[in-house]
Amino acid sequence: MKSMKVKYFRSLDGGFLRWSVSKKIADLVAQELESGRRSWAALVVEIDEVELDFIHPHELDLYCDVFARQPLPPARKIAFEEGDVYSVNSHWLSRLPAKCKTTKFRKRFLGYVASRPRALNDFEDFY
Repeated sequence: MKSMKVKYFRSLDGGFLRWSVSKKIADLVAQELESGRRSWAALVVEIDEVELDFIHPHELDLYCDVFARQPLPPARKIAFEEGDVYSVNSHWLSRLPAKCKTTKFRKRFLGYVASRPRALNDFEDFY
């Protein structure tokens, strides 16, 4: 099963910005907060009973870029590419369920995103 929806909220309280987020995305969200952003949207993508949440369109782009690579690079390599050499163990790729790292899952995910469901357009339009 595949689904995609957008959640809207007024603050990042409640831990939506998980500790395993990419350093690039954490920095981007910090900039948004400093610039005064008061409302947020999150894209929730469910594929094969796995739910992935995205706080910013750039985070989705990052996942798509990494998921498109064959073979899937190790989290250590991605962390070094992002300049985040100290948190390899908490890197988003290392925290994903093993099921998400299979070629089959990644192809389904990329195909679904490429199909441009309406929720994806709404999410991108919000930002």
